[in-house]
Amino acid sequence: MFTQAGGEVVRVSSSAERDEWLRAFLADFERLSTGVGVPREIADFGPRIVDPGGEHAADVGISVARGAIAETGSLLMDARDGRRAQLLPPVLIVLVDSSAVHATVADALESVRDDLPAAIGLHSGPSKSADIGQVMVRGVHGPGRVIAVVA
Repeated sequence: MFTQAGGEVVRVSSSAERDEWLRAFLADFERLSTGVGVPREIADFGPRIVDPGGEHAADVGISVARGAIAETGSLLMDARDGRRAQLLPPVLIVLVDSSAVHATVADALESVRDDLPAAIGLHSGPSKSADIGQVMVRGVHGPGRVIAVVA
């Protein structure tokens, strides 16, 4: 479902394989914005990490999903991870733990019931809008490219 909405999915079998993929992918970028939950060693993968408040200047962002929803193809995003890293860069990589992929929206919301942040976002692919002249435009209100890396 996520790919049908324009998102991309990369499946890896381990954190080492995830890191190898990230190193290769990030080689094409200069500035990186990271969410709070992103493993610190990713800072050594190439792009310079922008200072807090500079997320608008990042070429790519990396965030961690609280989970994913198979039914809708949505990523369950926690505001505490850093909404700026999730919404401002034109490319967003979302790290997803395969054990946190839920069958339904109800299952996913139940999984966070005891630890609710101020906001939870359901990201179902790249930002897109056809508000003006019914012409589809990507990246209007958020990243134009979203890649879920499932390990």
